[in-house]
Amino acid sequence: MRGVAAFLVVLYHANRSVPLGYLAVDLFFSLSGFVLCAAYLEKLHSGLSFCEFALVRFIRLAPLMIAGAAIGLAINGGSLWTLLLVPTGDLALYPANIPLWSLLFELVASLAFAALYRFGKSAWLLLLSFGAAGFLVGVLSHGSSDLGWGWHTLAPGLARTAFSFCIGVALFAIFRRHPTRDVSWLSVLAITVPVIIMIVPSRMAVYDLAIVAFAFPAIIWLGVRYEVPFARAAAFIGGSSYALYAIHHPIVRMDLPLWLTIPATVILAVLLERYYDRPMRTLLTRLRQVRATASVTALSGHSA
Repeated sequence: MRGVAAFLVVLYHANRSVPLGYLAVDLFFSLSGFVLCAAYLEKLHSGLSFCEFALVRFIRLAPLMIAGAAIGLAINGGSLWTLLLVPTGDLALYPANIPLWSLLFELVASLAFAALYRFGKSAWLLLLSFGAAGFLVGVLSHGSSDLGWGWHTLAPGLARTAFSFCIGVALFAIFRRHPTRDVSWLSVLAITVPVIIMIVPSRMAVYDLAIVAFAFPAIIWLGVRYEVPFARAAAFIGGSSYALYAIHHPIVRMDLPLWLTIPATVILAVLLERYYDRPMRTLLTRLRQVRATASVTALSGHSA
């Protein structure tokens, strides 16, 4: 699902051949809420600290964010502060590579997740309510859910993130009570339906609202309920999706033929994921573990 959604975003930014490709970002945020719960909720309850969690998420997100920033600067120019993921644009947060805004918001959502999980349902319901209200106002005011990439839609963009992320959290809470999964070709609907949704040339705000609030949760539930029969291929496509999303925009917006830039971007994303992102995350994880071990040793020595 992530791989297909990332490619739809590429086509959207390349030539608008997927008119509503920006909706894939809402799908990403909901998927993130579900996946973070599945991967970290028990660990947080078992003692994983906020700082350790933040470091783990930074290790997961930062290498490709920095790679995307570097590629954007190389092609479009801009402030070197972008390499430190500092928003520097006058209109867009990251003019060198516009989609970086959503990765920044993803990091913010991750930190909010670690801060709020201990407060239970009431905190999530409150955040969901505020997110829904802000998202509703933002979509109706601006005519679509394409919010957050610029300073003028920063606040509704944060609401957009909160709303979709909380939907993912809610879906996990339901799934945890009924964790049945089957291998079925029905899962293919979770891949094909988003394509159909996003190629519809609609510019109606109510369409975006309906997709994000109702269609995407149903699609995610379908993907959660049924596992794809081609698991290895799905894992490969999904594994490269983050790299593709992080680097594609400055490349496909170059004044070059799309038949060249789109395949080149896909190949570069696969190579970056395999030979840069994985080794970098492994190195940073080892450094984190060495640091944690040294801290425990120092603490033990101090106690003695």
